[in-house]
Amino acid sequence: MPKWIFVLRTFLAVCAALWISFRLGFTSPSTAMTTVFIVSLPQSGQVLAKGFYRAIGTVVGAIVAVLLVGNLVQDRNLFIVLLAAWLGVCTTGAAYFRGFQAYAFVLSGYTASIIALPSLSAPESVFDVALFRLSEVLLGIFCAGLFADLLLPIRASDQLVKSVRGAYSSFIEYIQKVREGHLELAAFEESNLAFITRALELEALRESGYFENPEVRVRSSRLRLYNAEFMNAGTAFYGFYAMLGRRRRAGDEAVVTAFRAIGDPLLVALRPQGRPPATAAEARAALRALRRFRRHLGSRLAAARIEVDAATHAAGLEIPAIRFDAVARQYERFLEALTRYTEAYASLDRLNARLPHRVPPFSPHTEPVGALMMGVRAFLTVLLVASFWIASAWPAGASATLIAGVICALFAAAPQPALAARNLLYGFVIALPCSAILVFALMPHLDGFALLCAALAPFAMASVYTMATPSVASIGLGFNLMFSNLVGVNNVMTYDPVGLLNNGLAQILGVIAGLLMLTAIVPAQPSWFASRMRAQLRRNAEMAATARLPGLRARFESRTRDLLVQLVGRADRSRGEHRQQLAHALAVLDLGDALIHLRRAARDAGTTFPTTRLQPLLDSIVALLRRPSLSRRAQARAAVDQLLALLPGVMALPDAASADPLFAERDDPRWRLATDLMRIRGVLGDEPWFVELARGLDVDDRAEVAHAT
Repeated sequence: MPKWIFVLRTFLAVCAALWISFRLGFTSPSTAMTTVFIVSLPQSGQVLAKGFYRAIGTVVGAIVAVLLVGNLVQDRNLFIVLLAAWLGVCTTGAAYFRGFQAYAFVLSGYTASIIALPSLSAPESVFDVALFRLSEVLLGIFCAGLFADLLLPIRASDQLVKSVRGAYSSFIEYIQKVREGHLELAAFEESNLAFITRALELEALRESGYFENPEVRVRSSRLRLYNAEFMNAGTAFYGFYAMLGRRRRAGDEAVVTAFRAIGDPLLVALRPQGRPPATAAEARAALRALRRFRRHLGSRLAAARIEVDAATHAAGLEIPAIRFDAVARQYERFLEALTRYTEAYASLDRLNARLPHRVPPFSPHTEPVGALMMGVRAFLTVLLVASFWIASAWPAGASATLIAGVICALFAAAPQPALAARNLLYGFVIALPCSAILVFALMPHLDGFALLCAALAPFAMASVYTMATPSVASIGLGFNLMFSNLVGVNNVMTYDPVGLLNNGLAQILGVIAGLLMLTAIVPAQPSWFASRMRAQLRRNAEMAATARLPGLRARFESRTRDLLVQLVGRADRSRGEHRQQLAHALAVLDLGDALIHLRRAARDAGTTFPTTRLQPLLDSIVALLRRPSLSRRAQARAAVDQLLALLPGVMALPDAASADPLFAERDDPRWRLATDLMRIRGVLGDEPWFVELARGLDVDDRAEVAHAT
């Protein structure tokens, strides 16, 4: 049913845009029709956001087109070069930025091309063409937004509320499943990916809801805080689970059993009504229970460590206390992150209260080199197709040049650009005969606007329904772009079969040219992007070891998580690559988080433990990340052990008679340093992560790693 609501709403917006265009005497009502098709999306907030950025892109593109034609029309070659350069710059921006902001860059290049190229033959009319183009696009945006907001709207803000509530409930259920052992390693990693993806989706929903609902605008800061704490809680829990898994693999079953017992009351605290909190108001009860649990955590951990010590001695084993304490410290850190997450959730319906914590910025991963290369690809595409157009005196060459450049810009940041371009090509091919049928078989017999809408209905509604189906959305988009352009619904219709065929074939050839350039220049192969992203993933971990601490945690979290989703999204699931990439990225996330906490502990230690002592360890980890090898890993682990030896008493069991043996020195930064060092030591000793880290090395290093494994 939601699909058909979307279809009906979009078709009525198309009819309204055409009718108003006719009444106002616009030169090309089909432009308004095309705009409606392009900006229409299922959720009203998405339509408003996309329309806003399309309007910005159209204004900028129109200004650039007028400037280019006004100053360079006498020199056609220089004009083509600068227009191609502008499209390349816009493509770079589209690949660098995200969401609807990227769309503004696409439209800036597209609009400049669509206004400037036809104006070469009549430069004196470029201002009028730009003005009408801008008016028609704004009309299409207005009609699409009006119907999306008034006719059976599907609110992004409603989806945002559901996602916020569902994210918290799902996270609590996920903790319980892990505690009960119902998740295998693969399912655990996939669950982590689902939470990371959901965090990015929440940010996108917040941006869309910002345009449609004042309540989202009022709560925008609180939602950003909620999302940031959601990511922090997920990372902390993964770190705890990974440390517990290492203890299990090392044979420390007593430690694993102890923490399972400690976690039982937590699950009760998180489900005060027998289920996870369903609203922000209910989250306050969970927050109170969680705080009560944390007040008694020290005594629980102390008793558990005494039991672990007794059990290991009875079995004839000797487990240093620091191993237990390292897990306990990460467990406490997870509880702190979960408390902050619950506080952020509970604050969503208390608008007059102060925010519980400072709102960190969301910094998505960007790939400047890849974005620049995609801009170069668009520049070369326009130059090559335009050169053929000029050399061959091809009458429809301007259309082919325009479409080829648009293809490179439109799919610059798509996960699988070649596949999306192929689907768009299918839509163009299907639209050519459909346009001919409508224009030459039906429209000459129509009389009046109502019959025109009736003739458009089957074509438009079928294509919009296709757009609402994610797997074939590009086909529907391609059909609408081609169909609207070829039909050319105007106040004065022209029936030119040869012109329609030439224009249609030119656009199809333009798509083919763009598709070939997508695969020939800066190959859109997953391996190329995977290599770039894996390198950036390692640089993110380096950032955790070297960048300034203020604001580092939020930057590292958001960039790494965004990068992780892109990396896994491009992996080949049929060969299991996504699991390898996911496990590696999660381990890097764990390592970076541990490094940030270690540096904070060293900073807090002051003169007790100068931060300069950390530098050899940080340098060895950076060297390992830049060029992994067994020798560099051994150096990093040796640096960890040297630091541990500098911390007095960390390897000795504390006095069991003390009231709180585990946290007798909980305020001592040296103890925090020791537990963080043990966490880093565990990550460095994780063989699957190290093997993944070493992928893509030179032959000698790769053989060394494979032999050791």
